[in-house]
Amino acid sequence: MNKGALHLGVCAVVVMCSVVARAEEAGAVRVLEESGMEFVWCPPGEALVGSPVPGAEIAKTFGGHESWYGAEYPQRVKKIDSGFWMGRFEVTRGQWKAVMGTTPWIIAKGQGECDTCPATGMNYQAWETFVEKLSASTGLEFRIPTEVEWEYASRGGTTDTFYFGEDSTLLSDYGWWRINGESMVHPVGEKKPNNWGLFDVIGNAAEWTSTAHEAKVASDQVKLGAFRVVRGGNVASTAATLRHAWRISQREVMPNQAVGLRVVLVE
Repeated sequence: MNKGALHLGVCAVVVMCSVVARAEEAGAVRVLEESGMEFVWCPPGEALVGSPVPGAEIAKTFGGHESWYGAEYPQRVKKIDSGFWMGRFEVTRGQWKAVMGTTPWIIAKGQGECDTCPATGMNYQAWETFVEKLSASTGLEFRIPTEVEWEYASRGGTTDTFYFGEDSTLLSDYGWWRINGESMVHPVGEKKPNNWGLFDVIGNAAEWTSTAHEAKVASDQVKLGAFRVVRGGNVASTAATLRHAWRISQREVMPNQAVGLRVVLVE
C-alpha cells in the first residue's frame, strides 16, 4: 500500500487514533481516525536553523553566487520549548479535495490524476483557509508550521547538510529533485524518510511556512507581510536548494505550482 494513501484503514504501531496522550519519543506516529492523516511527534529540543558557513563557502561546494545563500548565515540555535505534531507527509491532492472541493493544481502531461501527490498551486491565503476548514471539520486544531519548526523537524535530530549525511550523490534515494523528478510531483512517501519518519522534506514539493521573510535567518516571529519563507526544495531543485538550511521567499498572494504544505496538529 502506498505510504501516502489518504486512508490507511488500520492504526498499528502508532500512537492510537484521535485520543492520545502526549508522546515522549521522537518519531511517534499519530493517525487521525477519520481522515487517515498522519503526524510525527517532534519533541522539545534545540533547533539548528541556517548554515554554519557563509555563502562563499556554500558556493564553492554547490556552485552559484555567494549572495544566493546570504539569508542562511549565521546559523542560530533556537529552543523548542514544546513538542509538536508535524505532518508525516505533505498535504495530498486527495486531502485538499476532501476539505476544499477544488483542484487548483496543474496535472503534468502524461501523469493523470494523482490523489496521493502533494497538493500545489495555492497561495498562502488559500492554505490558511484550508487549515481553518480542516480544523472546523475535524474538531481539532491545525496550523502552518513556523520556519524554525520546519527546519527542526526536517533535520530529524541530525546536524549534517542533509538528514542522511553529506553525500549529495544519495539524494535520489531520499527525494524527488532535478535528477529524477521529471518535472512533476510524485506520490508522497515513496522515498526514504528522515530519522523521525518524515517523508519528502527533501524535494517533491517545496513547503510554505508561517514565518514572514526577513533579511536574516531564524526569526520565529510571525508577522503580517508580503512574503513568507518557503522551505524544502522541489522536483526541479538542485542539490544546493535541497539542503535543510536553504530558504527562499514567496509572495503570499502568488500561487506556485512547486509549493505545497505540511501542517502541524495542535494538541
